Amino acid sequence: MNCTRDFKKSILVCLGILFLNTHTVAAPSAPYALGEQKTIVLMVNFQDNASQPMSLAQANDVVFVNANNFFKENSFGKTWLTGSVFGWYTLPLSQVNCSVNNIAAYAQQAATAAGVDLSQYNRYVYIVPYSDTCHPAVGATGGQKSSLWLSTSTLNLGYFTHEMGHNLGLLHSYNLDCGATILGSNCTRNAYGDYFDTMGGPNARHYNAYQKERLGWLNYNNTPPIMTITSSGTYTIEAYETNTMGNKALKILKSVDPVSGGKTYYYVELRQGIGFDASIATYAPAIVNGVLIHMGKEDNPDSSDLLDMTPGSAADFNDWQDAALAVGRTYTDSAAGISINLVSLQNGIATVDVSIGSTIPCIRANPTVIMSPSTSAAVKPGTLVAYTVSVKNNDSTGCAASILNLEGSVPSGWISNLSSASLNLSPGTTASSILSVTSSSTAAAGLYNVSAKAVNSGANLYSAMASASYSVASVSILSAAVKTDKSVYLKSSTVIVTSTVMSGGVSVAGALVSVSITKPNGSISSLSAVTDSQGQAIVTLQIPKNKMAVGSYRVNISAVSGAQSASASTSFIAQ
Repeated sequence: MNCTRDFKKSILVCLGILFLNTHTVAAPSAPYALGEQKTIVLMVNFQDNASQPMSLAQANDVVFVNANNFFKENSFGKTWLTGSVFGWYTLPLSQVNCSVNNIAAYAQQAATAAGVDLSQYNRYVYIVPYSDTCHPAVGATGGQKSSLWLSTSTLNLGYFTHEMGHNLGLLHSYNLDCGATILGSNCTRNAYGDYFDTMGGPNARHYNAYQKERLGWLNYNNTPPIMTITSSGTYTIEAYETNTMGNKALKILKSVDPVSGGKTYYYVELRQGIGFDASIATYAPAIVNGVLIHMGKEDNPDSSDLLDMTPGSAADFNDWQDAALAVGRTYTDSAAGISINLVSLQNGIATVDVSIGSTIPCIRANPTVIMSPSTSAAVKPGTLVAYTVSVKNNDSTGCAASILNLEGSVPSGWISNLSSASLNLSPGTTASSILSVTSSSTAAAGLYNVSAKAVNSGANLYSAMASASYSVASVSILSAAVKTDKSVYLKSSTVIVTSTVMSGGVSVAGALVSVSITKPNGSISSLSAVTDSQGQAIVTLQIPKNKMAVGSYRVNISAVSGAQSASASTSFIAQ
């Protein structure tokens, strides 16, 4: 078996690939996935962990009620589960020795000893108590007989239908992440990336059309059909989840391998959030308002890839919440000569135009440019303000990707910088750059225009511009005032000098105030203080007793706060 890690946890999924290369698309590639699946669930624990955290009735509900309903809905009534739950059996094993093969062997011994006829079943399910050392989530892939192992923490509908999907013959459902393009040469396949298929994660949603065709649940005998498209035209598909006999998907030949002859197809399906797909409508509303497009190879069961029709719209897995092709949008594979356009979606019926083997013309158009914010918050002169410049390539789908060069424009004496001076965009896609603008330190208060322009480098007649406003705030002027507690003093008196510093009518704390007092004889006393929370700084002067102290005194102050300064003066008399 080929084993890989599952769901970003310490879990193994064992993939014993049993598929044969076949070009007969009407016959299921997993021939044992139809009809009754006789299933036995064996609840077992260990000598050092004999806990029973789940009842047999609870396990029965998961497998023979919920999962059984899931498979009947997914298969349009062609596959169902029957069987029983037995246990708990304590195995002659330690939970540290969490070997799935040992668990299976000893569990079967215990069940046989208890009188269970194992020959009545072809699907074996082994459940163990969850522990840090033993928490399997493993499903062997394909075959008339199969086994899967879960812990009590993963015996739920999502995990069970994923692992039983392996038992029935399926491998994982991927997403194909090609960055800013739908399909390109530098792409990453992400296992568990198809969030709308239980084989893409333990989400208990319908298997996609490629996977159902492999199981014989679509396009086989009296199951609902998949329409294979061989010529251009307008076609309809109905809600994917409903148990009706209308077309459930379109199947369009993309390419043929020149060596093996293996064919790669596009699959187009309409999810409407019905039944076990109900969570899609709340998780990703855009999906039910469009059609999903997958790729799959008929000779490679590990080739189910979901494509993103709006690449780069969000970060991480959120980017796939709008992966569907929306109404009015067109996906074009120029290399294959295929164009898929969703014309309309009404009452659970999608109308799709498919163009095959024709050259789609390239029609150039001016891009769309948007700057955000449209007006910045009011800032001091010399402050850096960042604007997001979003650019959309509006060329028709027949055009190749274009490089759009960006230019920023700001008032004279200001500084600007773009985080990306060019953007490589496919038709219909959007990307952004950051325009950083720093105003002149002497800019007066007011609104100033800044702009960004995008020019198609391959066809420079096509361009667009957007503008925004940079707001320079009014700068408050520092002011100072000084006074003495009296205007006339006797000799030997104490003079109290109070300085007040303001800015825009607001008290300024922390300003340094220098006080210079010129005496009647011309000598000078220099004092200093720092303003308090009220904007005041207080100093005192003692007038001498001698006759020389009599006369007029001049008080000058200088206040400094940051880069601003202010001054003031007053006088008093000593008698």
